[in-house]
Amino acid sequence: MQRIYVAGIAGIIASAFSAIGLYLWQMQIDLSINMPLWHVLLFAGTTLANVAYWYGLSLVGTKYHNALFHRMALLAIVFSILMDASNALFVLFPQYAAVSAWGAFSFLMGTAMGIALIMTGLAAQKLRQHLGDTAVWYGVGSMFSGALLLAQDFGNSYIGLFAMTLNIALYIFGSMMLFQAAKK
Repeated sequence: MQRIYVAGIAGIIASAFSAIGLYLWQMQIDLSINMPLWHVLLFAGTTLANVAYWYGLSLVGTKYHNALFHRMALLAIVFSILMDASNALFVLFPQYAAVSAWGAFSFLMGTAMGIALIMTGLAAQKLRQHLGDTAVWYGVGSMFSGALLLAQDFGNSYIGLFAMTLNIALYIFGSMMLFQAAKK
């Protein structure tokens, strides 16, 4: 179960990347204009950490025979890659930023990821017997984060700020689950 342990470390790294992204967003620092290379590296690091983290969660779903948790983790990998790739394209081709397709794609991905997080949270509740209260807290946080993503699509940016802050805690709870699963 070394892969699950490594995924837990990736979750901690993803938490750090999320904290950096939150800081940059809050300070209104746009790396895509000032330092495009750092911007691309930040997105690439986030994507790699997310894929490893969610892959580990899919392994936890497989290990404990929780098919919904497994499937939602795999779906989160796909959404993470698509969202990060679209952000990279947005940075590489800023002349197309005004195209409404970007906004529509972002809206659809946010909505789909919100639904996936809610479903992941529901599935995580079934892991309580194996992983204890950490799975419950992860599930509740995941459902709340999914609801915030859905609300962000119809609300304002402060909802997104709160969702980004909650994601840092979610990565930590998810990593705790991964470390527990790796021990068993």
